[in-house]
Amino acid sequence: MSTGAVAGAASRRAERRLVEHLRGAGAVGPPSAGPIPGQSWMGARVLRRLLRAGAIREAGAGYFLDEAAYAAYRSRRSRNTALIMAPVVAVAIVVIWWASTR
Repeated sequence: MSTGAVAGAASRRAERRLVEHLRGAGAVGPPSAGPIPGQSWMGARVLRRLLRAGAIREAGAGYFLDEAAYAAYRSRRSRNTALIMAPVVAVAIVVIWWASTR
């Protein structure tokens, strides 16, 4: 497994833990905002990314998960992944076809 894949998996795991923590604490709106426990460097990075995306918001001394913004964030991420992978798959198919006709 490449370093990029390991970093990607660690990032997804940190995101899942952070989102599950907020959901488990019921922090899904400004009135229910709560603290986030200490984060590893990856967790802190994920928190900053989700704050920039608007999926996690600050309210007073705590944070809450904006479910609609988080769903939109995940949708954008999936679409971007598909846009990156489509040309890669197309090139792979052409290379395999070309190699099989030689």
